[in-house]
Amino acid sequence: MPIRIRAILLAIASLPAVPAILALSTAPASAHSELVSSNPADGATLTALPPAVVLTFAEPANPRFLKIAATGPDGQSIAAGAPVAAGTSVCQPLTAASASGRYTVAYRVVSQDGHPVQGSVSFTATMPAAAPTASSPLEPTPSAAAAEPATRPVARVEQSDDRDWLVYGFAALGLVTVAGATLFVWVRRRAASAAGND
Repeated sequence: MPIRIRAILLAIASLPAVPAILALSTAPASAHSELVSSNPADGATLTALPPAVVLTFAEPANPRFLKIAATGPDGQSIAAGAPVAAGTSVCQPLTAASASGRYTVAYRVVSQDGHPVQGSVSFTATMPAAAPTASSPLEPTPSAAAAEPATRPVARVEQSDDRDWLVYGFAALGLVTVAGATLFVWVRRRAASAAGND
């Protein structure tokens, strides 16, 4: 039998084994618990922090080997309790936060074949600015307004004290002048009276 015909026959005979070989080669890859989607989506921009993050995997996650770390812009944890696995979905509750910035949710799961899969998703939350208070910057603060009446009477008292001393001084000077003039007139009259008697 020619070599060419023998090669063709061997190729035809090996065709039924090709699907089995492909299935064996792709089975480990398809068994890995890859992340399919997330809510919020990776790279999303939000106006408020959601109450929870939901991760959906290609196969059910084993709660025994499930780890999730959720952190805020300052690197502090915002996870509220342990993650909850339900089928292929994993829900991680989040604490309330008011800081704007990037939030990251890192995960680590173990596939059914024992292969660990890890990764992360991140999103940006832009929180609304805090509403301004009713008081105007031009208005005095309560402490300044409360201190102002306390300082003004002191100034008035000091000013009135100075004026009182001036009034008392002028009055005393006037009394001394009147007394001196009266005494001078009385002395002259006595002198004149004494001279007339002589």
